[in-house]
Amino acid sequence: MKTFLKVMGSLLAVAVVLKGILMLIDYFYETYAVRYIESEIPVED
Repeated sequence: MKTFLKVMGSLLAVAVVLKGILMLIDYFYETYAVRYIESEIPVED
């Protein structure tokens, strides 16, 4: 039973880490997208 709990704990930790990474990616993506939309001035000459 202890092994089972250890495995479940590890899976939970991995899930939390993945969720955090996804949230960070989502945050950076939104920030980047907003900046891109706001600076929609053509840079090319």
